Amino acid sequence: MTDSTLQPVRALLERLGLVLMPTLMSTGQYQALADPEGAETHTPAAWETPTVTAADDPVPLPDALPVRIGRMIIKRRLGRGGMGEVYAAHDPELARDVAVKVVRDQETTTAARIARFVSEAQITGQLEHPGIVPVHEIGVTPEGALYYTMKRLRGRSLRELLEALKVGDEQWTLHRLLHVFVQICDAIAFAHSRGVLHRDLKPENLMVGSFGEVLVVDWGLAALLGTDDPYAAEPAPPSDGRVAMRPVRRTTSTWTEDGSTLGSPGYMAPEQAAGDSGRIGPPTDVFALGCVLYELLSLERAYQADNPLQLMFKLMSGPPPSPLEVAPDRRIPPELADIALQAMANEPGERPPEAGALGELVRSWLDGSRRRAAAKAHLDEAHVRWDAYLGVRDEQAQLMHQERRLDAETPPWTPMVEKAELLAVRARLDALGNERLSAFSGFVTACDQARAKDPDGREAADLLADGWWTRLLEAEAEGDHGRVRWCADRVREQAEERYAERLEGTGSVSLVTDPPGVQVLCQRVVREGVQWGLEEPVALGVTPLERT
Repeated sequence: MTDSTLQPVRALLERLGLVLMPTLMSTGQYQALADPEGAETHTPAAWETPTVTAADDPVPLPDALPVRIGRMIIKRRLGRGGMGEVYAAHDPELARDVAVKVVRDQETTTAARIARFVSEAQITGQLEHPGIVPVHEIGVTPEGALYYTMKRLRGRSLRELLEALKVGDEQWTLHRLLHVFVQICDAIAFAHSRGVLHRDLKPENLMVGSFGEVLVVDWGLAALLGTDDPYAAEPAPPSDGRVAMRPVRRTTSTWTEDGSTLGSPGYMAPEQAAGDSGRIGPPTDVFALGCVLYELLSLERAYQADNPLQLMFKLMSGPPPSPLEVAPDRRIPPELADIALQAMANEPGERPPEAGALGELVRSWLDGSRRRAAAKAHLDEAHVRWDAYLGVRDEQAQLMHQERRLDAETPPWTPMVEKAELLAVRARLDALGNERLSAFSGFVTACDQARAKDPDGREAADLLADGWWTRLLEAEAEGDHGRVRWCADRVREQAEERYAERLEGTGSVSLVTDPPGVQVLCQRVVREGVQWGLEEPVALGVTPLERT
């Protein structure tokens, strides 16, 4: 390609404020090379197209490949998107594998497409976050091919993972999926903090790496917020002393006119689908994340239709059915279903304000889930200890009955040899006293540990109240009034409302007489010292009395 051919590309880039130097590699020829791995492939609809940078082993396309792009040695094509082609390549200078994205159809591409391509590279390159694919360089080959290089991703898209889960080829727990989702939210939250919207979040654009990494890719529709001037002054530091984030700068614009619609049907927020640029903001990305969360929970898309037009109609018609209804066999926690539907609210103001807030809702549920799981383990231990306590108590009752019988049958002068059974029973009763005390102490400790792990849970408090109530009845039967009062205080601490009537000793009476119509009086028995007396009578009514 001659210098005269390169001039239009260079002139356009200079108008956009970006000057790119050609590669120093004199061997960087953009030549054709047959793809040995080429095969006929089905071209999916736009809303089904997976992210080209996210595939681990995509099927190469059959047309010709360049030998080099810049200094990068091209190995194979990974795929193509609406704006560019992506190749697996090798950087001989740094001895590493990379991915190279090139503007496709260079000869016929528009200025808007080139601007958007450069904008994608610049925005992604400035969003330095572990959850966002890093861009290494951007350049133009001597032949006029505009490209940028980025980290070579290895793994699979979230779409591929979801499909594998759906058919049973993968077995991921809900907690593991939610940890992936929280990492996605963290990456988008970082972008939002820098004034950047992704605007095309969907499982195809979310990468799950081979070593646990989670990456958000394909920032081709990213937009900047907050200023029309790419060189506007940085905001003043916040008054609370926090460090102000440096805004992302871009030397190109997205070239998106008001009223145009960019995004993926089925994941676009209503305001994005309607092309209402004045209402597009972080909640727009939150809506798409809500759709992703919906799919993680149910393994079904929130909006399904035969074509994009029907998808758009469903989207504008209102929220989808709850994932609880769509996938009842998944046993989705209702709190998570509510979070997904809240994120997918039609009005932006009804959603979490940005991705970080949505991620925090899910993270809080995960933290609570861990606490509830730990509390359940302690509760299980409490039940074991309580069963042991009841078992010891029952054995004590049986042995005490046996001890009284043997004692009555054994005169005091009976030889020690003949008292062996009685002595053995008494020895066992002594040991059971310590075992009973230990079992109840372990029961109380396990309940307290469960309450510490899950302070809002009622199960541990109710179980502990039941235990103290049982002890109260035992003390009452033994005539130990001091211990009765002690146990009553413990019951009040745990479940005062549930035991209020029993603690007060209130009750009811039903009375039937023949003939009916008899006046019924009630008098309370009172004790003063060693004397017993009756209070003034109270009229309860006439018979029959029903639970009076």
